[in-house]
Amino acid sequence: MSVLSLWVTYALLAVPVFALLFIWALRAGQFKNQDEARVLPFHDSVEPEPPTKKRPPLAAWAPLLVVGVVLGAMVAAYWISSAHPTGGQ
Repeated sequence: MSVLSLWVTYALLAVPVFALLFIWALRAGQFKNQDEARVLPFHDSVEPEPPTKKRPPLAAWAPLLVVGVVLGAMVAAYWISSAHPTGGQ
């Protein structure tokens, strides 16, 4: 496998992971209330906010699972085609 193939495979695996982490951060409220985050180091103590939202149902994660399986199939097809460039003969 060439170096380019390794980087393409890495990109196909890394992008969904970072997308999942970003979606998790959005749902967890990491980017909520940006104005308070600017002055947070100047506060003496920070009181945690009580959780207001329940965890989403498992069905909400189904589209992400489908995307992961499709990307995995793409990586597998690319890997198989690069391992047998002559069509498997």
